[in-house]
Order: sequence, then structure tokens, then C-alpha cells
Amino acid sequence: QLPPGVLESASAMSIASADEQLAASILGGGPAAMRARAGESFASLGRPSGMSESIKQSSVLLSVDEETLAGLGSMSRWFPCVVDVEQPKFAVGPSTPDEEVRARMLRIKGKAERPFTIRLDPSTEVIGKWRFEPLGGGGLGAPVPGPDDPFHEADASKASMIAWRGKKGCRYSRGLFAEIPLPDGQLAHVYYLGHKKNAVNPGPMPEAAKPSGMDDFGIDSLPQRPPAPQPGPRDPPGAKVLLTLTCPVPEAHTLPVSDPSVWFGTVPTSLPCFDVEARALIDLGQDDEVRPDFIKPWTVDDSLFAPRKKYSDARSYWNSASTTARAFEIDFARLNQERFRLLIQREHAGGGDDEMSEVKETLSLHRDMIYSAFMWYASTNRSMDGYVMNGTSFTIFCTDCKIADRESPFCKTKDLDKLFIVQNVEEDTGHASELNAINPNRALLRFELFQIIVRIAIEKYVKPGIITDVSEATEKLLVDCIAPNLPAGARVDTDVFRNWKLYTKPCDDVFRRYLPSLKAIYKHYSALIDDVGMRNEVLSADEFTRFCQGARLIDGEFTKREAFLCFAWSQMFVTDEIRRREKMLHCKFPDFLEAIARITCFKAFPSDEEIDNLGCTNCGEYLDRLVLDGTLKTFNATHAVDWQEEQEEGCRLEDVLDKLLATIVHRLDTDSNGYVDARDFALAEKV
Repeated sequence: QLPPGVLESASAMSIASADEQLAASILGGGPAAMRARAGESFASLGRPSGMSESIKQSSVLLSVDEETLAGLGSMSRWFPCVVDVEQPKFAVGPSTPDEEVRARMLRIKGKAERPFTIRLDPSTEVIGKWRFEPLGGGGLGAPVPGPDDPFHEADASKASMIAWRGKKGCRYSRGLFAEIPLPDGQLAHVYYLGHKKNAVNPGPMPEAAKPSGMDDFGIDSLPQRPPAPQPGPRDPPGAKVLLTLTCPVPEAHTLPVSDPSVWFGTVPTSLPCFDVEARALIDLGQDDEVRPDFIKPWTVDDSLFAPRKKYSDARSYWNSASTTARAFEIDFARLNQERFRLLIQREHAGGGDDEMSEVKETLSLHRDMIYSAFMWYASTNRSMDGYVMNGTSFTIFCTDCKIADRESPFCKTKDLDKLFIVQNVEEDTGHASELNAINPNRALLRFELFQIIVRIAIEKYVKPGIITDVSEATEKLLVDCIAPNLPAGARVDTDVFRNWKLYTKPCDDVFRRYLPSLKAIYKHYSALIDDVGMRNEVLSADEFTRFCQGARLIDGEFTKREAFLCFAWSQMFVTDEIRRREKMLHCKFPDFLEAIARITCFKAFPSDEEIDNLGCTNCGEYLDRLVLDGTLKTFNATHAVDWQEEQEEGCRLEDVLDKLLATIVHRLDTDSNGYVDARDFALAEKV
């Protein structure tokens, strides 16, 4: 339905033109023939019978199927219920001059428009008769009152009918508008806006049938379950869980069975025989003997180290292989620079496209050894933040691994020094701004150690022509030079100490006895240095060294280097040394506890008998007595400990840890009340 504004502006035209063929035949005959043809009546069309008269008549007039027209209803504006079309005759009498008849026929030939009238179904329309006068440019229907349907002009303004000329064979209007054939052979389209009295209440909308099965939705079965989301390249690898789907077969059976593989609930082959022993009756009313409750097995989740599972990169209590693999992917992405790729392409015999992947695979196989060696030599000569290898540390590394060769034309000591300088030249790229801000100019980061190992292999084996493959040269350098010559401290697996000594219930119990003092110590020393962005909730290596100095633990056998190693080995492995630099430089309270426990691997402690013989109440008082007597050096020489042996075996950790914690509390307890709190540090500052 078109809005009324559009209808009023439409170019409607009256369609009352004469039939050209009829006019030609009239002009070709005499006046009598003209009068005979002109006297023909175009009054009305025949009415079909057998169905609703209005529907059948409209179907014939509008060239629309009866069922389609019945579905449109009587209120369709583009298909009104037209039952008749009239076109008046022009009177030609015996006395009409031939000239007048010829003039009228000429007007017909010139397509002079003639008026016509459209009749609608009087049973459904209030205004059922519309007359169109010849208006030249178009026609707007005017209502005509009939003898049985008088209407008032006020009501007629509320209804309208517009007609315009149609074209036979036009496909654009087919099915869009009703095609009304006029008696003179022309076509007319009409738009009818009925009276409001013709409105019919269609009733409520029919309710849609409720679906009763999957067929109502057009499906045969339920959709498949969507696949599980795949992990992304930056997601941490999931932990491998091994499930045993079958129960283990018992080694022996108490009762006789026919098949040794049977399980609980199987009926024995013969009746069991039980021995009966006479015992005194137990009075259940007595409360003297209380049954112990079920004791839950102790796990690391119940210890003070439980928070490690949340903040460590491995999300575990140990440094998993997947964590170091993720770290190597990040480090190799940083060392894979443009000038390094060009070096591989230039020095490798077959090009560097595939060789870069082989070099990566070789370095990945030895990544754990390289990570451990980096931390050991970074502590040898600490500089900057302590987690870099300066020139002195690199020289010691090359000396220990016997890399320099006086006979080599490219791998002398001075050549290695030049490599160290070349390695520290930073690429000026836009994405490397963050890396260059952290990367020192005279020291190696962790990823740079991987790269310089490949450069050394090229200088030592590829350039002299000993080996032409860069990855094979790197493998030979790692296997023949570095691995067998690294000191023990450069090959430490930090999880060994945790598995054998730290993660035990007796050790956890010792820590819990001194827990209030340990928390006060950690809180005090973690606030000594303003850690940017860390809110003084973490402890740095320098703050841990100050703690060792405050507790007077630094001496000839336990130097600042050993203190830093205890701190570094107690940290959980950090995958990204650039973006997680602050996390790499600091430790949290569980790491602080492990660092204290690792001190026991380097320091000697007296036995309980020695403490009693000297008349001391604790280990701290005993060691202070040795300091006053000047015999501490002799005691350390006679009670020397091997830190490598203490990693796995040696003394029980809970015994020496209790003595170490007693010594720390004794020396930091300024007010001598038996524990350490904030008042002790305040008094110490005043003194």
C-alpha cells in the first residue's frame, strides 16, 4: 500500500481513448455503416455464474486467478473488486449530419478520450460507482451516487480512486496492479482507497504451532559438540597427566583364590579359617584412651611454599622442561637478528635458510646447561643488576671451558674479546627500543650468550675449514669444550635441593616455629630499597645480602657471592628476561625461605653436644662465643662442608636449619625477648 502523499502526486491518466481499428473501419464505410457501428453498446460485460459474482467478475476483468483474488480480499487497494466497466454511447440519429458524425469519428481516431465508469461490488463497498471524465493529462475518479446508495459529499472525501493508462504486454506492471480492460480495447490500472466504513476486523493473529520435535526445526539430529579450543602459541603448555585405567593386580592374597589376578569381592575357592584369640573386653564407656583422628598425608600444597604454584611461570613447585622450552623460544626470537642471519648464510656452505633451524635445535638441546652456566658466571663478577655477564665473567667462562686456542688463526684470546664487543653492538630497529633500554653495552644478557656461542663455533671450527656446517660446529663446541669443563656450580639443577631436602614436612615445621620472626625480617629488609613498581612486597638480591650482613652470616666461608647464589638458585625460573625483568630481579617470601635454607649448604654449624659443652643455650650464642675467642676460623676449617654434597645428602636439613634460624633470631633480637619484630630493628637503628 502506497502512502496517500505519493498517490496524490502520481501521474494518473484517464483511459477513454477510441479503438483505432474501429475508427478506421468506420471512416472506410458510408454514413450508414458509421451509424450502425456507432450505435453498438459498450454498456456492460456478462456476469459469470456458479461462484461469488463479485469475485468471478473481478477475476475476468482484472485477469487474476479467482483463488488469488479471493486471497487478496476486498480491501486490496491495487486489486479492487471491480464488477463492471461502462463507457457511454454517443447518440447518432437519422437527422445527425454526416459532417458531425465524421467529426466525432475523427476525434476517436485522434485518440480523444471518452469518459468511463467503474463499478465496484455494492455488497462490500459504501461507494460503489466511480466516473472518470476526459481530462487530457490524466483522471481522478469522482464518486457517483446511485439510486440505492446515496452518499454525502462529506463522506465522499474520505474515499478516492485513481486510474492511469496501461500498456498491453508490459511486464513491469504484471502482478503489481489490476489490469482493467476498457470496452474500447485499452487497459487501465487503478488504485482504490476505500471508505473507512469498509474496514473489517481481521481478528487476532493466528498462533504459531509449538514445535514438538526436531523435524519442526528442519533438522534430523542434534548438532555435534563444538571442538575444544586449541591453545595459542603464547599459552603455557599443559601439564602431562598419566592416567592408569586399570587397577594393579595385588602381589599376594590373604584368602585362597583360584586366579591370582582376581580383585576385592571375589568369592574364595574354599572357606577361610580364622584363628581366635581370647582378649579382655574393652569398656567403651571409658574416655582414657582416645582414638587418633585420620592423619592426612603431608604434601607441598600444605607447606609455606604453596603460593609458588600461583606466581611462578611454571605454575608449579619445580622448573619444568616446558618452562625452559618456552624461555628458549623467546630468547631465540631475540637473537635471530638480521645481521646474525646474514652471518649464518655467509659462513654456512649450503646457505642459511635451513641451517638456522638446525642451529636452533642444537642450542635447544643444551639450553638447561647454558641457563645454569649464565647464572653461575653472572655471579662470578657481579655488575649492574647482577643478572648479566660482563667482560670479566666472559673471560673466565672462556678460560674455564678452554675455548681459546693459540694455534687457531681466528680463535685466540684477543679474537674472543673482539667477539664480545661485536656481540654488544645493538641493532637500531623500532621494535628493539625496549630491548636496547635494558640491554647493557658492556655485558651479555641471557639470549646473547646463546648467540655468542654460535659465533665462537664459527671462529673456532668453520672459518679454519675444520667443519663446514654451523650447527655441527656449535654442537662440537658445546659437547667437547663447554660441557666437560664447566665447574660444578655452573651445572646446578635447582630442583635437586628442593626434591631431596626442602619440600619435606620436618623442614616445613621448622620454618613454622620461626614464622613470625621470619615475616618481620622479610618485611623490614624488603623495604630497604625502593623497588620501582613492586610496592616493596618483594626482596632484591642486594636486600638479601644486607640481611645476611645484618645477621652476621657473611664471613670467610660464606661470601657475598655465595649469598647471591643462594638468592638466585632459590628463585623460580623466569621465561622472559626483558619484559619480566623486575620479576627476575626479585623474590617473594617462599623464595626467601628457600634462600635461607640454602645457606646451610655453605656454613658449618656445631652439634648439640658442642653447644652444651660450651654452656650455650643456642647455636647463635655458641658462634658469637667463637667470634669473641677468635676461634671461628679454626672451627670453620675443622667443620668444613661441601655444598655439592649438601645438595642431596649431608646433614638433615631440619637439624641445621633450626640452628641457622636460631642464630638469625639471636643476632637480630635486639630486645632479647626471644623473637624478632619491628621494635628490634628500630632499637638497632638507635644503637
